[in-house]
Amino acid sequence: MYDVTLQNKNSYITINSYNSKNRISGSYTKGKNQIPSFTFDIYQDNDGYKQINEYSTLVRVEDPKETDDDKRQKFGGRVILVEPKISDSGIIYKTVTCEGWAGYLNDSINYLYAAIEGKTEDILLNKVVQQLLKWHNENTSTDAFIYIPTWTTNLTLDEYTPSYERTTWGALTDELMTNDLTYDVKEIIAGDNIRQRKMIVNQNINNNYDSDTTIKLGLNMKSLSITNNFDDLCTRVIPLNKNGAPMGTVGQEAVWVDDETAISKYGIITKSHKFENISKTSKLKKNATKWLSKNSVIKRTVSVNALDLHGLGLTVDEFEIYHTYLIDCREIGLSERLELTQITRDINNTWDVQLTFGERLYSARKYKTMR
Repeated sequence: MYDVTLQNKNSYITINSYNSKNRISGSYTKGKNQIPSFTFDIYQDNDGYKQINEYSTLVRVEDPKETDDDKRQKFGGRVILVEPKISDSGIIYKTVTCEGWAGYLNDSINYLYAAIEGKTEDILLNKVVQQLLKWHNENTSTDAFIYIPTWTTNLTLDEYTPSYERTTWGALTDELMTNDLTYDVKEIIAGDNIRQRKMIVNQNINNNYDSDTTIKLGLNMKSLSITNNFDDLCTRVIPLNKNGAPMGTVGQEAVWVDDETAISKYGIITKSHKFENISKTSKLKKNATKWLSKNSVIKRTVSVNALDLHGLGLTVDEFEIYHTYLIDCREIGLSERLELTQITRDINNTWDVQLTFGERLYSARKYKTMR
């Protein structure tokens, strides 16, 4: 069982703890490059029932058994929605929705673009992010501060487009994900118990950890489902140049590029794609062939309801996003190491987790239906 604490300015109250009469039910979700969320139900007999206010009450979920401060906090953020309810049996309660610290970055519009207009190949990505956070902190309340990140990369931007329409979160999401980075906002607890929120940024290639934990029926797997997404399937592409014109026509029809192998499996499925920087027909065809091979994909997501046995000392690793796990379910033909991209954990039955792996991309020409 995890402890859950509410904070209203300098007032604290524990609303869920093994050592308290106060209890709630709920779960938190963390996902790859997503703002974490926490949803819980609280009842009238809880001392914190009337102490919850949208956008001012802070919430922390912590593991009381964890001695490492960096690992102790499982969720930190603010309340964003309170929904009073009455059940069909007449019980009065509230459903409370919270967002993680990163949600504060949606409180500010990113105005700093004027200082770094145009091409910025010489501007380090971390410098841009630091400026984004600096502007956010200068234009929001101190409660919403996100401090300068720590870095494991020195990637540079290819281009930076001025815009006054994105929040700081939107700008960060666009730039970091474009450069294949992952990020998180964690609360750092200093020795004098002063708390601050710091953005942690890592390059994907350095962030994946191959866990020794295997997910398997009869061991820790309760249920599993697989979803295949064919929305991007394409076996024929009509390439358009930077002016929006096709590379040629036969009669009234535009000239296209085919993937014959994919057509033999799925038939003709046509899409068009505009190549912004290409005008020559020869280059257009070559790039269209590459684009078709790379972008005609099937996306697979694997969802697992599992038991996290780490707390019982039966596995070395706790389930964590960005880590990869071997899913051994040969009963349906699945035996593959996949990246964990989202986890939902019950705050009371902490071993009960919902795991999402993917999306894993499979080439249309190589994809095989699972038997």
